[in-house]
Amino acid sequence: MDDSRSPAVRSGNTLSSKMKILRTFFLWALNNEYTDKNPFRKYSIKSEVYGTPYYITLAERKQLHEADLSAHPHLERQRDIFIFLSVIGCRVSDLWSMTKVNVLTNLVSKLN
Repeated sequence: MDDSRSPAVRSGNTLSSKMKILRTFFLWALNNEYTDKNPFRKYSIKSEVYGTPYYITLAERKQLHEADLSAHPHLERQRDIFIFLSVIGCRVSDLWSMTKVNVLTNLVSKLN
């Protein structure tokens, strides 16, 4: 591994998320008396900022679904993932922690 390589730029949301995890660890350590120091005592973590969501129409979704991407199988898979997530109302990052219960809960809430 090349140690001279610069670290990748991270978004504010990524940093906030990681800092919240670290803060939770320190609070756990304080509560369990593994430490008496709280480095987050005077530090506030910025809230995540998300842009305005844009939704595709049913016609646009159908057009995507029917597009012939057979020459590019990797794009077919990405398209299918995108359509699936747009139907259940999740972000790509949610896919990795998704369970069958999550999918059913999202679908039921959309039907009601």
